Amino acid sequence: MIKRLLVHVCVAWVSVALFSARSVADPLYTVTSIGSTGPGVVDIYGFNNAGQIVGYDPAPGQSGGYGFVYDGSPGGTGAVTPIGAAATPDGILGLRLQPAAINDRGQIVGTPAQGSPAGSTSFLETGGQITPLPGFWPIAISDSGLILGQKGGPIPDSLEGVVYNTATGATQVLPSPTHALQTWPTAINNAGEAVGNAFITTNGSILSATLSHPLLFKDGTLIDLGTLGGSSGNATAINDRGEIVGWADTANNASGHAFLYRNGKMIDLGTLPGDASSNASGINSAGQIVGSSSPQSGPSRGFLYAGGVMKDLNQLLVPGSGWTVTIPFAINNLGQILAYGIGPGNGDEVLLTPSNLPAPTPPDYPSTTITPEPTSLALYALGGIVVAVRCRRRRSVAARRQGRCW
Repeated sequence: MIKRLLVHVCVAWVSVALFSARSVADPLYTVTSIGSTGPGVVDIYGFNNAGQIVGYDPAPGQSGGYGFVYDGSPGGTGAVTPIGAAATPDGILGLRLQPAAINDRGQIVGTPAQGSPAGSTSFLETGGQITPLPGFWPIAISDSGLILGQKGGPIPDSLEGVVYNTATGATQVLPSPTHALQTWPTAINNAGEAVGNAFITTNGSILSATLSHPLLFKDGTLIDLGTLGGSSGNATAINDRGEIVGWADTANNASGHAFLYRNGKMIDLGTLPGDASSNASGINSAGQIVGSSSPQSGPSRGFLYAGGVMKDLNQLLVPGSGWTVTIPFAINNLGQILAYGIGPGNGDEVLLTPSNLPAPTPPDYPSTTITPEPTSLALYALGGIVVAVRCRRRRSVAARRQGRCW
């Protein structure tokens, strides 16, 4: 009897072990394509912890572009709400608002798109009301209303990082490393801590500039986070616990690896098996990290780093999705991941939703002209400081997270 009981226990244990192994391998994410509008391509710029996504459709109905908010929340309806003007019904171009970021309060910051009327300015939208911003390019906005941005510096080709306080109207210029020609902030948390990098030059020419170490801007001071033994790197994201991710060169500049900076220490996250380099682009409040891992040649693979383990995101997708995730951009506190992938027929932005949450309906982008909102026209009338068309404003979220200018 005891022997028979032991046999049953062993069989049960093996069954549990096999079930657990299958559970680990079970798909964790469903894929929602969010970047296409038929023959056109939509640019995605950011999302918040509710799953609201902001982007820009450059030419609906061949009549002009518009900024929008897509409801990508779990179980979302797929609604696409314009945040700016695209074109009036008679085809006359109105003000085009290109969003850069959205916070958890639904506040949106952005800039005028190419083709906007002269005198158009960067903007903040709160509850449908649009407010001009004083002469800088917004990059991110915290829930407390601190806007991280960038503006032209005092000498040719120079750029400065700034933090604009929407409550007081004060603008703080971020400190820069010695000989920095351009400071490139990338993210800000709700404590007002910002991260980024800078381009350093010894002769004042951007052509001879080199990328600095990852940087933390905290309480009015500049903190150099160092590297993984090499010369350069970039901090791309920071969560509310002050944990920072990005990439940094390894010893002898052999490669660039994704890192996690926590408690004053930079941790090398390594790469996926067989790859040569990696970059971390997002981190949420739970400490889940997303990024890309790349071989010496060939396409990159998206990864999820959690619990000290880096996993290939493509092994965590619903079977038969038809998608290969190459570059994750960000991860929110729901665990949703904004990414770029290669799908049936073309590459596109996608939203990955954990399988324990209902996936949102794909976006229903308008295919006809859109009437400008009254607040958008009011902004057009206000004019203000002209914002030149520069690389900073046109970069997608993918380029911003990787410190690229395209």
